[in-house]
Amino acid sequence: MKYSDYEPQESWHPAPTPWEQAAERSPSRVRIVEALLEYHEPMLEYYGNVLVPSRPTPTSVGALISFWEEWELAFGPCGGCGSIAVATRIGGPDSTSAISGYCLSGYCLGCEHVVQRRVDGSYGADLQSAVDRAAEEGYAIEISRTRGWRLQGHAGALVAALQEVGAQGLPVARKARL
Repeated sequence: MKYSDYEPQESWHPAPTPWEQAAERSPSRVRIVEALLEYHEPMLEYYGNVLVPSRPTPTSVGALISFWEEWELAFGPCGGCGSIAVATRIGGPDSTSAISGYCLSGYCLGCEHVVQRRVDGSYGADLQSAVDRAAEEGYAIEISRTRGWRLQGHAGALVAALQEVGAQGLPVARKARL
């Protein structure tokens, strides 16, 4: 799968809101995510069990890539520049409004802005299905019903593994953060 060729899937769900740009840009974090997507095949083959810093618990490279491949809402066009945006955070179910749903945030690979969007609660079954499919492939990803999930923390081991498979232009491993 080439992530640069992302095409939205047909779905019975209501269309999610577009990814909206935040004022914040995060070029070094975007480069790590972009390299992980670009080098996903060798990363799965050689470094599938390397832990990616995430909350509530660390997530393996294999689980993250499998999850991204399986959940249709992990990608979408950036509302600002039209490039591909990637989910790196899933807020827990939001029932504070009349319409329950999830708040996603991530990064646009084009303009390097932090992006966010809300999705209808009917995507919860698809989210669980993507988690289950990752587990079937031998990878666990924990998404808390109350705290959600997010990439966060020191990413030195991930950056070192990416450099081993040929990724360039990454932040210095000892300073790398997601």
